[in-house]
Amino acid sequence: EDGAVLADRYTLKRRIASGGMADTWLAHDRRTESDVVLKFASADPADAPAARDLLAREWRIASRLMHPNIVRVFELHDDREPAFYSQQYLGESNIAVVSGKAPADCLRPVAMLADALRYAHGKDVVHRDIKADNVLIDSRGLPCLIDFGVASARGQAAIRGGGSAVAMSPGQQAGEQPRLADDIYALGVLMHELL
Repeated sequence: EDGAVLADRYTLKRRIASGGMADTWLAHDRRTESDVVLKFASADPADAPAARDLLAREWRIASRLMHPNIVRVFELHDDREPAFYSQQYLGESNIAVVSGKAPADCLRPVAMLADALRYAHGKDVVHRDIKADNVLIDSRGLPCLIDFGVASARGQAAIRGGGSAVAMSPGQQAGEQPRLADDIYALGVLMHELL
């Protein structure tokens, strides 16, 4: 709840989002004197073991990625219930803020997002959930890809139920193994929506 202190470091400020098997909170990190996002595994006892494993999996994938247009992920705290990890706080505006603007203005952040995907794909990571809510825009107007909760290594079995139906490639909808083309398809859907 608001005001709670975790790991002798983070003070919860407010819930940002809740859904699936995770909750995200805005928190203040007193060590760095900055705001961060804390992503928690579901506290529901029925979901706890699976949610904890998925959170650790997401953290392992995201912590390998170092790119200016991919959210920076920090520490995993899995020695407590519910488990959580910290990540960079970028604000809460997403790429939908450029929707309906001139094509050049819409496509500038999309080009940076495409480069972030090129980088992730070079590390064999398929995001599998490219949509406006998962592309934040920072205070300088730069896009940043977040939420690797359903990401997979190319060619590995995918997490069930992952991705947003409107942006899923036909292969992803059919339950095929994750492919780089899944993200390219979703990026095309996002471009269509923005333009």
